[in-house]
Amino acid sequence: MKILFVTLGCKANQYDTGAMEAKLNAAGHTTCMEGETPDAIVINSCTVTEESDRKTRQTVRRYAKHHPGALMILCGCSAQRDPEEYLTMPEVDCVLGTGNRGDILYAVEQGKKGEKLNLATDPSTVFEEMGTAATHRTRGFLKIQDGCDRYCTYCIIPYVRGPIRSRDLAEVVAEAEAMAQNGIREVVLTGIRLISFGHETGLGLMDAVDAVARIHGVERIRLGSLDPDEVDAAFIARAAGQKKLCRQFHLSLQSGCDTVLRRMGRRYSTAQFLEVAKGINAAMADAAITTDVMVGFVGETEEEFLTTCNFVKEVGFSRLHVFPYSVRRGTAAARMEGHLKKEVKQERSRRLIAIGEELESAFVKKNIGTTHRAVFEEQAGGDMVGYTDSYIRLKAPYRADLLGVPVMVNILEEEKGCGIAAIQE
Repeated sequence: MKILFVTLGCKANQYDTGAMEAKLNAAGHTTCMEGETPDAIVINSCTVTEESDRKTRQTVRRYAKHHPGALMILCGCSAQRDPEEYLTMPEVDCVLGTGNRGDILYAVEQGKKGEKLNLATDPSTVFEEMGTAATHRTRGFLKIQDGCDRYCTYCIIPYVRGPIRSRDLAEVVAEAEAMAQNGIREVVLTGIRLISFGHETGLGLMDAVDAVARIHGVERIRLGSLDPDEVDAAFIARAAGQKKLCRQFHLSLQSGCDTVLRRMGRRYSTAQFLEVAKGINAAMADAAITTDVMVGFVGETEEEFLTTCNFVKEVGFSRLHVFPYSVRRGTAAARMEGHLKKEVKQERSRRLIAIGEELESAFVKKNIGTTHRAVFEEQAGGDMVGYTDSYIRLKAPYRADLLGVPVMVNILEEEKGCGIAAIQE
């Protein structure tokens, strides 16, 4: 069968889609590209916000309209949360959750158009091995951890992803070796609570980083999102000593105001966060610190919002991902009083996004005249686009021989948060 894959959401979802694709390919099924006619469509869903659920339903309907004869399979976090509800949609034929993606082969081969098949099960307590994931880029995602045990008041993810569980280090190495053999030069280690990797066995995240770094062919290792309260001095010291580790650290902030952090159920203060950021910058002067910030959380006052704005400026993030708070049914925050109007959340999002754009531009300008290692990943008109180790977005005149190849570049100028680069010959 010809299978079309559609991924919504995070890096972990992107990896999961690749793993399902590889499993189906190994069984003789082929991947269908956009514009072709598929026999089945696999949509890997996200439920982190209300907008994510809306987008999941919208995506299902859009692809069903364009391909009415295709078997429609919905999997992932949103499907895990409401499998029966999704099966009431006339477009959906089969639902898988987050704990049994290996059943995708059964779904494709046994599912029937117009019949309803619910394969969703409770998330597993052990890491689900699915073999090497398929990838179509020079950068590859490698999931080494799943699940979360934090239960922040706003978050539904622990309920749909299950408990924390780490991948066996030998399996991590085996897949990274396969990725390198397939031409992947940058490996992105990802997970739901990535920094908890190895807690069950006495290992830590840097053990996985060092193991992957020893693989011939792996040029760069990048980390997914990290919980700041578990980034300690020992972690920073090991990170600074690992030359293949990209100097970009995504520390999840959520709010720059302590009173809001407490209502969110986060386990750190802004003072602790700032200490970690300063520790990274002291150990690695060229490091970039990026983050997520939620605006308009329950009860957030204008004063609390301004405190967050001032804090992100104080840290000097190189990039912000800003999003408005979204009510998640079943979470503690959903039952709190003081929910803000949509218009207020949107207006605060716009203000903080503008600050983020200023910070990103400033970070690029600070690096004008400096030399960086970069990988250009794709063509964009007459240019090619890529990233430095510190995740500065770059543009340079297109050269087919340089796509996917680590090169040294000089940053000449800044243009709307992007560095204009010259290749060092």
